[in-house]
Amino acid sequence: MSPAKYKSTLLSFAFALLMLWPAIMNSGPFWFPDTSTYIRGADAAFYAVTGQKSDWSNRIDEVAPPIAATPTMDVSTDIPRGEDRKIVLAGRSIYYGMLIFIPMAILGPWAAACVQSLITAFVIVFSISIVLRHRITPESGNGMGFPRDILPYAALCIISLLTPLAYYANMLMPDIFAGLLCLIMPVAIIFWPEMTRLEKVVAVGLCCTFATFHTTILLLAIAVSGAAFIFHRDNRVKVRSVVLGMAIAVVSVIAGTLFAISVEKTTGQRPMSPPFLTARITAAGPGTEYLNNNCNNATTPFAICRHIKKLPMDSDNFLWGEDDETSLFKVLPAAEQRQISSEDKRFYLTVLADSPIKVIGSALSNGLEVLGLFGLENFNYPHRVMTNIQEYPDDVWTDIIKTRAAINAMPVKTIEISSIVIVIISTISILGILLNIYPKKFHISPRVMQFSLLICVAVLANAMICGALSKPHSRYQARLIWLLPLAASLLVASSRRSQEKRKDGSHHQLSGPEFGLGK
Repeated sequence: MSPAKYKSTLLSFAFALLMLWPAIMNSGPFWFPDTSTYIRGADAAFYAVTGQKSDWSNRIDEVAPPIAATPTMDVSTDIPRGEDRKIVLAGRSIYYGMLIFIPMAILGPWAAACVQSLITAFVIVFSISIVLRHRITPESGNGMGFPRDILPYAALCIISLLTPLAYYANMLMPDIFAGLLCLIMPVAIIFWPEMTRLEKVVAVGLCCTFATFHTTILLLAIAVSGAAFIFHRDNRVKVRSVVLGMAIAVVSVIAGTLFAISVEKTTGQRPMSPPFLTARITAAGPGTEYLNNNCNNATTPFAICRHIKKLPMDSDNFLWGEDDETSLFKVLPAAEQRQISSEDKRFYLTVLADSPIKVIGSALSNGLEVLGLFGLENFNYPHRVMTNIQEYPDDVWTDIIKTRAAINAMPVKTIEISSIVIVIISTISILGILLNIYPKKFHISPRVMQFSLLICVAVLANAMICGALSKPHSRYQARLIWLLPLAASLLVASSRRSQEKRKDGSHHQLSGPEFGLGK
């Protein structure tokens, strides 16, 4: 192993250990209401293939004999079981489920948290090492009193301790991988020519894998690809961005298709996507207004018309509520759920065509709201985690109730406040550098500037995507807001003074179009 690889490996393990601090304080990793669904889906697949049971296999035993799957098998905990409940939900990636299920089945929940922390640390260290190759000069310092190589790693220590990064690395949900994709994909697009063959394989493999973990991560990959194509003037970069985006999309489609086929073979029916768009657009107003005006029109029949008296309704209650009076989708018969789900995109597009300004305005408004939200309230457990005891094996539940989060004792306010301060400082720094507000202070490698611009676009795109698809929640932006201080540290680390003394005693001024974003 070369010294550089040895150094990167040690740094990855060191930062992985550092990022475990929230789990250590909590006495365990963090759970979310959807976590058990990911794990049970992976467990059901593992059981179907091997016939081996785990602590999570009790639901399968209730609905099907060993191995011999029947049409009544229900491997989803998101839909209440009943005689007509034969639904597996799409959107809960079995691939992410396997990532946490396998180490958990072998060594318990702590192993899953360690795996996520190690992946997080590796991707960040890997990305930093590639970006740092593009310093303006080979000297060890940048004229600011410290070795430039140290700054991003020092910043990563601060980011791990004072932003939500470590919290999400220890939450058993795919959220952390949204930020990791928004980091590694710009690295691959911008720094591709100087990457080794192995680094290229690793970067593309990580991008494709992360995109299978959740639909929003796939949409983020498409957004980053599109931004690189639009903002970059180099045709080679445009081609790379399109090819990488298409590769990620193709892999995601294949992965989703294989999952759907396997579910249909096992249960007799394809998985069903929750009607996120219908829930969002009716809660926002335009969807409900359209239904009020058109449900009596025979030419626009939608199944959701049968429930118009309940609308508008909070989108979370629409999708996940279990009370007959204040909820909708989850309490319906399976056949009606499938009908509403199958009409989801068509209904959204119909409303969009009918009231484009209202729909787009609502999505933008929600996106702007998401952009300013990065609280950590989910790390003191919401009601559903602590009341749905039936979703967890006994040993797991016993460990959950012993954690700080279970009694609302995780001290998240300090991190929320420090995150706001760090994000404000980082945003000002990035914008100042990208807009060339400090031209006489220092100059930046153009490729690092391009990389940082894509990071900013990804953060903005994440807010817009999540705001359009769901009710605004803090976790959507908190899961990747740590990218901004990391990008700021890399910008500064890649810089040098505007005047640098040559060996012959003269000075060289860095200026001109060679340092524009378009090169």
